[in-house]
Amino acid sequence: MDDTGLRGFLTEIVTMPSAEQARDLALSNRKLLLSPAAFRIVQDMVRDAASEADRAAWTSLLAFRAELFERTVTGRSVDIPPLPRLAVAPDPTRDRFRYWLDRIQAMAPERATGATGAFRVLALDRRHTALLPRTMFGMADDTVVSGLEEILAGYHAVLADGEHSPLSIEDILRRCAQVCHTLGRAAASLDRPAHAEEHYRAAGDLYERIGDAEQAAEARTSAARTRESADRDVDAELRRLHTALDALPAPSTRRAALVVELAELHVRNGNDIDAQRWLAQAQDMLASLGHDDPAGPTGTRLAQALTSFATAGDADTLDELMRVRNLYDRIYAAWQQIRQTEGDVEEARRYTELAAGLDDEAANEEFSRRMRAALPEIFGDT
Repeated sequence: MDDTGLRGFLTEIVTMPSAEQARDLALSNRKLLLSPAAFRIVQDMVRDAASEADRAAWTSLLAFRAELFERTVTGRSVDIPPLPRLAVAPDPTRDRFRYWLDRIQAMAPERATGATGAFRVLALDRRHTALLPRTMFGMADDTVVSGLEEILAGYHAVLADGEHSPLSIEDILRRCAQVCHTLGRAAASLDRPAHAEEHYRAAGDLYERIGDAEQAAEARTSAARTRESADRDVDAELRRLHTALDALPAPSTRRAALVVELAELHVRNGNDIDAQRWLAQAQDMLASLGHDDPAGPTGTRLAQALTSFATAGDADTLDELMRVRNLYDRIYAAWQQIRQTEGDVEEARRYTELAAGLDDEAANEEFSRRMRAALPEIFGDT
């Protein structure tokens, strides 16, 4: 495991939900913790800690390691205390996802060479999903645009490396198209119609390149819609969305996405009554499809989907779960904006907390636990 993966593992120890869990994780991975590289990294973290509380946590891990080392070398019974947590934990989703990518590569490098690129893609997918609700009117800003541009550059890097099995080049290009479309939405929300149209057309070109004529047409419709929106032709946009809904009568995540987009349009135009009606319809539709978890896909379901992807190349289940999570993100963001406009601070806060719950600590700990249990299935008895 390289320094990045080892640092992620050590950070996971000091950010576990409880001191006992941190102690158990450290003891179950004692070889990693006792390595010279781990000693060096922990020393660096003590030196560079952002606060006294964080320095105390890393210092405790250093002391924990010393006690564990003494017990291992001498065979004497040493009382190893529980570990405290960092005062401010880093983003658990990104750290743990990166940790598992590095862990799997380190455990089976001869089989993980291509999979590493695919896991990089999944990490980029998660970042993209997390930014989607922030592209709405009133929430988009230049940091969102920069983040999306970094994600797009990440997909391009994967393509350049050529290591993305079992994903195909077309799979990566589709993701590039999706980010271009999201960039268009962010630019439109920032009242930059020329940039929005440029991004939508880029998405259309990419979809056409991979042979998805339907999505290409939709992206180009978005480009045309941008011009109409600049002219304040809301009616034309409503007609487009209703026409698209008529073409997809059966409940599906794709129809739900159109319903959410319709609700977002009403929010932008101050028509909160219709927006609430469409938001409720989207939630009912997702529930009818078996996606009624108010916090979106749980850590268990994501880990199962990721394991299926790693063992059998099944990306469909994982993609579906990530789409659902994205839709709940947007639904909660729209509800939050409506309640904030109404002056209902408590309800606005509740929807903010629901959105935060999509990647809460418990879900991420469950994700990490399930991934640890799945390692033998992914790489055999390693």
